[in-house]
Amino acid sequence: AGDLYYYGDEQIKVTVGEMPESNLYIKGYVGDEYGSNRWSCESGGEYNQFSDVYGLSGEIDIRSMPYTLLSRFGQDHMVIEKQAVFGDFEFFPYGALDERGSGWINDLYIYGDSASSSFDFTPVIYPLAGDFEDLTAYSQQMLSGDGQLQMMESDYQSFVKSRYTQVPDATRELMDMLIGPNVPEALEEKLRFVRQLLADTCEYTLTPGALPAGEDFTQYFLTQNRRGYCMHFATAATLMLRTMGVPARYVEGYIMAPGNFSPSQDGYSGIAYDYQAHAWTEIYLDGVGWLPVEMTPGFYDTAALDADMDESDAPETFAPESEGMMEESAADGETSETDGAETAGSAQESQSDADAGQTDGGSDDRDDFGDDGSGGQGTQEASRFQAFHALFTVLLWMALIVAFIAAVIGVIVLRAAALRRKRTAAMRQPDKSRACAAIYQELMRLFEICGYKQANGESMRHYFESVAADHDCVDVDACGKLVALANEAAFSRDGIALEQWQWCRRLYQTIRHGMYHDQKRMKQLKMKFWNVC
Repeated sequence: AGDLYYYGDEQIKVTVGEMPESNLYIKGYVGDEYGSNRWSCESGGEYNQFSDVYGLSGEIDIRSMPYTLLSRFGQDHMVIEKQAVFGDFEFFPYGALDERGSGWINDLYIYGDSASSSFDFTPVIYPLAGDFEDLTAYSQQMLSGDGQLQMMESDYQSFVKSRYTQVPDATRELMDMLIGPNVPEALEEKLRFVRQLLADTCEYTLTPGALPAGEDFTQYFLTQNRRGYCMHFATAATLMLRTMGVPARYVEGYIMAPGNFSPSQDGYSGIAYDYQAHAWTEIYLDGVGWLPVEMTPGFYDTAALDADMDESDAPETFAPESEGMMEESAADGETSETDGAETAGSAQESQSDADAGQTDGGSDDRDDFGDDGSGGQGTQEASRFQAFHALFTVLLWMALIVAFIAAVIGVIVLRAAALRRKRTAAMRQPDKSRACAAIYQELMRLFEICGYKQANGESMRHYFESVAADHDCVDVDACGKLVALANEAAFSRDGIALEQWQWCRRLYQTIRHGMYHDQKRMKQLKMKFWNVC
């Protein structure tokens, strides 16, 4: 997790029946084991001991626990449509009713690559699960009337408290040192304690820099760099809560605010863009189930978040390129209109001066036409007519010019959007070997656009070195690895793995962003809207 940049790409479309009253957390990938600087899914063996006893129906009951508990207070339906190519997992809301049963990776996330999915869910679980004490009290009342469900939840709770409080030994030592001996007892106090500790010691930013080789991600964030974004805070918070005895997991997905939604044929729909990707922590509340808790500074009080809140709105963030360009274009449009109004005002002012001169002239000539001045009045009216006609002509031409410029800009923007979608689809296509080859082709095209053409007979390494000499974002060895993977993708019978494709994609995005920002402003505009890279 190095510097994070956004490009304004559409990710998912969410449709609900009722207008959301608070932020929705759309859940995707869930990690349960931290090690080697990543979250992975390793709970299979232990979870199977629970699932073997109660079977599929028991698993469904456990996963639907929040819906069973809270649906009496409100129900809604959600349809999630993927707008981009993702890994092999589905998105779903908290408080969802699990009707499919199959497709789950243990109790973590739903495996699949379908273009859309739909769920009944209870929106009252937002904002962020509400009052824990009320939920716990109601769950005890509900479970007391269902002995089978109570026993099942008790067994699952035992598994959860054993599995999801595990922390690597080296990491636990660090957490114990940071937390200190005075650990709060109540759950809400523990959450506030972790939030305050992270907010006091770490700074939110989308550009924390790359993780040095050999460093542990969490230790480097908490003790040295102290700078990061949601991924850093969610990881640290999950491990801290586990150290304090709270079952917790790491989650990645999207955060959508009520302001993202607008009326549609099926209710209310909204698009989540790449800058709304988010990471958070989820905890297990006894008798209720898994609930989201926010640990990133600036995201705690979801009810107070702005309607357009996303990763880029938090303190010291990098504004998404697409939004920046849009705002800049809008500002340019306003400037043009203002300039046009000033030009028109200047023309009108000059014409008024001319009218004044003509009126004076009419007074002088009045004696030549008689004392009634009828000839002078006719001349004055004719002059005014000519002035208004000239002004109208100027304004009409200005309007035509503005319309023509707007049309040209519109064509350029639409062309760029179409090409960007086409190239993005090629780099994210399901066939990862072909996707890797497309990434390699785009990287070479990027170098040529920036003025680097490979000479005949020049080695790839020497070529990459010439580019790297002018751009710090270009790693010669990494580029060489990308070439090797592209060759493997093209000629190997087995192709390349998903992780290798993800590495290629991240490398290309890093180099593209770095070389883009190394260019002058006019070159940036050309790259973005004409070369489309």
